[in-house]
Amino acid sequence: TGVGSSFHRVEDESASKPSYSRILRHPTFLASALAELVVSTSFGGIPTTLPLFLKQTLDFSPSKIGVVYALLAGLYAVVTPVIGMMSHDSKLGDMVLCIIGCAAMSTAHLLFGPSKLLDLPDLSESARRRLCVWTASVIYGVGSAFAFVPLLPIQQASVKGEGPRAADSVNGIFLSVYFFGEMMGQLCGSSLVHEMGYPSASTFWAFAIIASASGLVVIQFGAALAKKYRKLKTAVQSSFEL
Repeated sequence: TGVGSSFHRVEDESASKPSYSRILRHPTFLASALAELVVSTSFGGIPTTLPLFLKQTLDFSPSKIGVVYALLAGLYAVVTPVIGMMSHDSKLGDMVLCIIGCAAMSTAHLLFGPSKLLDLPDLSESARRRLCVWTASVIYGVGSAFAFVPLLPIQQASVKGEGPRAADSVNGIFLSVYFFGEMMGQLCGSSLVHEMGYPSASTFWAFAIIASASGLVVIQFGAALAKKYRKLKTAVQSSFEL
């Protein structure tokens, strides 16, 4: 009996171990991981591209560029705990918070250029500093917290059917995707700006963020509708069997 109980215990433990192949089969998890990757490339790309652009176009000194980054990082640090509390409160869903954040980050990218789509050619230098640097930095700092913080709960919720230990695997994947995206942003950001120019590259980033967030929304609601359809189909089949 001791051998039998040990065998069953080992069997249960192996059954409860999360499988990466099963986790990666969840569409919402993959869509949220892609959104995280795109957001992370923005995190990595801005430090390698924005300083030179501000220096060349607005003659920003190193100290002013440092203030811009202090604003970006400081707002993210202050807002992140608030978003965490809002996320756990569930009055605003994680998906809504993430979409708000992605929209804010995209807006900031359009302003940083500024994008030709905004049609702002007649701005004075002082007005451009206020709108396209300081205001955009505030929007980006706050928006990045809204966009990034809810992504982990979204990923964890998408695989909750895989058992409690799946959350540990999701945590590891989440960190890997984040650092890989930041690395790609640093590696490719300068090349992108060199080929396209900063306004076009920043516009490209804005649309990449919008596209990844839109894909996440479509897949999330598609998965919810599919789940309701399966429940309805099972209920109908059960009623016919009776």
